[in-house]
Amino acid sequence: MKWRARLRRIILWSAASISVLLAVAWIGSVWWHFSCTWSGQGHVNFQNGLVIVSNSKYKPFGKAGWFFHFQRMSTGMNWWFDWGSAGSEAELLIPLWAPLGISAAITALPWRQERIARRRAKQHACPACGYDRAGLKADAVCPECNASPSIPSTT
Repeated sequence: MKWRARLRRIILWSAASISVLLAVAWIGSVWWHFSCTWSGQGHVNFQNGLVIVSNSKYKPFGKAGWFFHFQRMSTGMNWWFDWGSAGSEAELLIPLWAPLGISAAITALPWRQERIARRRAKQHACPACGYDRAGLKADAVCPECNASPSIPSTT
């Protein structure tokens, strides 16, 4: 059972960190434009609440490589998906609220499971099924589901 709790915490804090970074990028993209271009193969832009992925052959300063660019924005927020193409170039516009919502949902499930596990541990309940373990030895298996206790009881 300990590996499940450890995995749940890893997922919880990883997804929570990603959610915070996406929220900061979403809010910051309204005021600032961030662009990353790599080796003349494509680029990624964060602007107006969107992440724009493009396969254009744009080479800033006339050379290939990794380039990061910040620029002040003056337009508002875009809220919906879009895509476009011109010749061999294509771009995909993804609103940042979409990956933020997915990461927040991924964060919510282990967060809820963690709260349930802590509540059951405080109530001397089986962490797997919720059976009341009052009166059982700390190292006794659950008579309901045969799960071994992951957190020792104090009774």
